[in-house]
Amino acid sequence: MAQRGRLAILIVAAWLAAQPGSAGAVNKSYTGGAGAWTDDAKWDPPGQPDAGDDVTISSGVVDLDVDTTIAILALNGGNLTGSGALTVTGALIWASGAMTGSGTTVATAGMMLPSGRKVLDQRSVVLSGGSAAMNAAASAVVMRHGATFTNQTTFELSNDAGLGSQGFFDDGTGGGTFNNEGTLRKLSSNSGTSRFSGVTFNNTGSVEVQAGRLALGGGGTHSGATFTAVAPGVLDFAGGDHLLDAACNVTGTGTAACSGGTAIHLGAYSVSGTTRVSGGELMLNGSVGTVGELEITSGTADFSSSTAQISVGALTQSGGTLSGSDTLVVAGPSSWTSGTMSGSGTTLFMAGIALGGTSKTLNQRTLVLSGGTAAMNANVSFISMRNGATFTNQGTLELSNDGGLTNNQGFFDGGSGSGAFNNHGTLRKLSAGNSGVSRFSGVPLTNTGTVEVQAGALSFSGGFTQTAGTTRLSGGTLISTTALAINGGTLEGTGTVEGDVVNGAHVTPGLPTGTLSIDGAYTQTAGGTLNVDIGGPASIQFDRLSISGSAMLSGTLDIRFVGGFVPTLGQSFEVMTFASRSGSIAIFNGTAIGGGLSVAPVVGDSDLTLQIVSSSEIPTATATASGGTAGASPTPTATGSTPGTATATAATSTTPTPTPTIAPHCVGDCDGNGAVQIQELILAVNIALGMPLANCAAIDANFDGAATVNELVAAVLNALDGCS
Repeated sequence: MAQRGRLAILIVAAWLAAQPGSAGAVNKSYTGGAGAWTDDAKWDPPGQPDAGDDVTISSGVVDLDVDTTIAILALNGGNLTGSGALTVTGALIWASGAMTGSGTTVATAGMMLPSGRKVLDQRSVVLSGGSAAMNAAASAVVMRHGATFTNQTTFELSNDAGLGSQGFFDDGTGGGTFNNEGTLRKLSSNSGTSRFSGVTFNNTGSVEVQAGRLALGGGGTHSGATFTAVAPGVLDFAGGDHLLDAACNVTGTGTAACSGGTAIHLGAYSVSGTTRVSGGELMLNGSVGTVGELEITSGTADFSSSTAQISVGALTQSGGTLSGSDTLVVAGPSSWTSGTMSGSGTTLFMAGIALGGTSKTLNQRTLVLSGGTAAMNANVSFISMRNGATFTNQGTLELSNDGGLTNNQGFFDGGSGSGAFNNHGTLRKLSAGNSGVSRFSGVPLTNTGTVEVQAGALSFSGGFTQTAGTTRLSGGTLISTTALAINGGTLEGTGTVEGDVVNGAHVTPGLPTGTLSIDGAYTQTAGGTLNVDIGGPASIQFDRLSISGSAMLSGTLDIRFVGGFVPTLGQSFEVMTFASRSGSIAIFNGTAIGGGLSVAPVVGDSDLTLQIVSSSEIPTATATASGGTAGASPTPTATGSTPGTATATAATSTTPTPTPTIAPHCVGDCDGNGAVQIQELILAVNIALGMPLANCAAIDANFDGAATVNELVAAVLNALDGCS
């Protein structure tokens, strides 16, 4: 105690020259024990202090039973209590000890709070002039039973000792309140933490954090206040319930943080440094300019502001929840390894995102990758999609998984409404060491961009619909538990589709030539086209569609000879295989080769082969029941015939009328070019066997809605003799 008293006297002496009116004052020291302020015998020299005296209290209990004014107070220990009001016109040095009772202590010319534990119990302290300095790491004021400290000028905190124990604390006996009506400043060049732990902090003035961390851990109500965090300073709403009204302003180049409790911002918020959420709930419901770089490790960051679109420098989320109705536009490279994105808003990534870690949840929210690359490269990295959540890829999403079937990578239905994946960019399953399966489990995918499988497998169990763009297999496997619906764009490449395929657009095997396998059924609609490139006679030089199941055929087959290859008479190319077939290709394009050669398609029960024939050859179209099944619809087979002759027969015996009645147009001239070609004869036979007449109305000579044997004969005669 004596040492503290001497220290206080030295501090007082250093301040005396700066304190007007203290020269010549009497130094009064309280002698200890319990007594009244007005007891002259308790002072050395005797007599109660008056307005010009400097007072030192180092021990004992002093009951301030009157309102009084002194010049300087050095409180180094003991207890200043009572209901009286004490006004200190000079320096107030509070190194230790307690201020208690129902009275008030007013410091009109500043205050020093050096190292040591101090207790403020019930009493009110007001800093009405000068400035206050709390500049030791172990300087702490413990507030009890509703005590109040009011700063009306400038209160400065400096702590370079890490977490330390500097600040205002509640020790569990009722706490207290710090009212900032002036400026509270955390000074620069001090990396430590200053705390308001369990103490309510109300701000109607300004708070500045120039360095280190200021932790406001007891909640508070803030009206018309300003909070500024200057880099590298951290302003942390660390606990309790903080309410910042619409007139408040949070700004700065440093870090604004929420590590506990609730912080509701109804005013302006514009932090160009970092917004960090590591606990509690940060609610930005006012006007938001920018949040700088957004970091979420725990807790909730809710963006439901009056600003429709919020600028974010970069997003790093390793836990917690990002929520709200706002659109966050994230400019820089980002990372999402764990946690939840929820709410009705949108998170828009302009420069890519790393999707590492393990479980992530997208709940209701829309995530848009508008640029850059999203990399999901961990075997157990997945996004659980719930309540209609949407992931829209406009950039590049790369999946890599070498963990086989047992690992869960990809996008999964998390229940409660699942979600959807819209691919307008590139979705790529990477090659090189990625033999595992990446999944879209219960999540439907719509593609208008590019889906590419380079290795391993890409699996879909929620539906796959392509309305434009490309699905490309370059060695990998695409698995779908529902029919792959190619309603637009192209399915191409060399690899395997495990599942059924419905082609209403384009299927193009090969890269550039090769085999595309379908382990399932294949349906080609009237609007579908199979594109076949032929670059040579070897099996790897021309395209083949290999179907393990049934083929339901219609539409078009486009034939193209590539790489300068010119076929020769008699060569054949098996371009489609299947287990069974119904229907047939309606239109064959590219059959005219030149040089006196043509392509004659031959459709069998298990394959479709393109034969190279002389252009002068007219095929004999023979209709047989596919597979020999009784009652089955007859299926045409085109074969080469002796030049200058042609016959048309059907599976059921029909005697042709000797002289067919032909309407005055060129029967069989499907394309209206004035001549009947081989492929048009084949098409005519198909129509006679059940194909829709709309594929070649010119075969219906008498306009009765059907193609008869007489009309087939007329078409053959027109092919031999030309149209007249």
